[in-house]
Amino acid sequence: MAFRIPLVCTLCFLTLFPFASVWAEEEPKSPVLSEAVTMMEIFAYLNYESEKFADLPPTERTVAFAPFLVAAGERLLEIATDPRETRQGHALKYSALTGQLRAGVEGAEQQLETFLNELAAQDAELAESFQYSALVFKTRMNGIAQTEQRIEAFLKELEAKEQIPERVRRLSDGQFFLFAERAKNAEATPANFSRFVSELKGWTYGRHIDDAVLLGFEIAHRNNVPAERVVRELTEFIQSPQHPSSEEGGKILISGMEKMLRLAPGVDPKLFGKTINDEEFKWEDLRGKYVLIKFTATWCGPCKALIPGMREAYEKYKDKGLEIVSVYMAERTPDPVATVKAAVEESEITWIVLSEVLTARAGQPIFGHFYVILGYPTFVLVDKEGKIIMPASHGDTWKAKLVEIFE
Repeated sequence: MAFRIPLVCTLCFLTLFPFASVWAEEEPKSPVLSEAVTMMEIFAYLNYESEKFADLPPTERTVAFAPFLVAAGERLLEIATDPRETRQGHALKYSALTGQLRAGVEGAEQQLETFLNELAAQDAELAESFQYSALVFKTRMNGIAQTEQRIEAFLKELEAKEQIPERVRRLSDGQFFLFAERAKNAEATPANFSRFVSELKGWTYGRHIDDAVLLGFEIAHRNNVPAERVVRELTEFIQSPQHPSSEEGGKILISGMEKMLRLAPGVDPKLFGKTINDEEFKWEDLRGKYVLIKFTATWCGPCKALIPGMREAYEKYKDKGLEIVSVYMAERTPDPVATVKAAVEESEITWIVLSEVLTARAGQPIFGHFYVILGYPTFVLVDKEGKIIMPASHGDTWKAKLVEIFE
């Protein structure tokens, strides 16, 4: 709560200064941007201001908060003492502009272009990074057809420049993104499946291996092909003389793919573990129901924010055949079981909750390693036969899938 000193209490401070000083320390005043002299104080200000918009719908919240991000970015640029802080100041302004673009604010795209052009004169490398991110962002919004040529032109410009490590990574990221978008948007045919899986083999080494495997699963799903076929074809290539990895390195790659296959479309995840009450969870008992699995953690803010929507969906669809299982992982407290129990009670969760800690204590695998969970929250939706119909996804894409199933 913000602390304000009433005018009538001025005399109190003159006569009771020691007491007033302690009181002021316990009730710090609200962050003021103009008084911020460090980057941490600026972020404290943003956190404070963001609470005012917490109840707004996402689009309205983005538009309302954008001016605060811009102002914070400009203040940080004023007080920056090193390049890292300067870049963070630009990043705050960039975040505001892309947020407005996402919300469909008139003139946002032109403002973003102007910002990137001005930034290029100050920090060409950062502007280059933002330019690539903006192209990816616009592709997500408008589709590959509207941005494909711009991305290709951008990548050709990168190829012509000095190949510093950051630029090499960005070029590689851009090339993979372009390939992935083409694969996702291509017509689902046996010929296209074979072509894209064949091209995927070129991404089975380096930093894009995980994305390549997940993309392979997605291509297979769109073509009604078992995900196991993708793993089989990539495995054969990794084991061949044409693949640059060592024998040991190849085994690691193949092992990783086989783990990722556990959450691929059409696969039975064979969920296991101990509930938060230390009872054995039986996956087979849920056969005949649609099951939404959420891999989560108590310290994950976005995970917690999605719980009200999950609770609403559960109440709406549980009598129609929906079950939810929250798998709590990676707890960092002295008593992780108690932490999860407190979080479950606070969030009024009434569905099944599994504990990674209790599961591990029972000698069963660590969920994060077994299923290769790459981020929180991760959602998976399983059909009545126990097969995955919505592979690992983040955010609330599961909502539309539940509507499709139950309404």
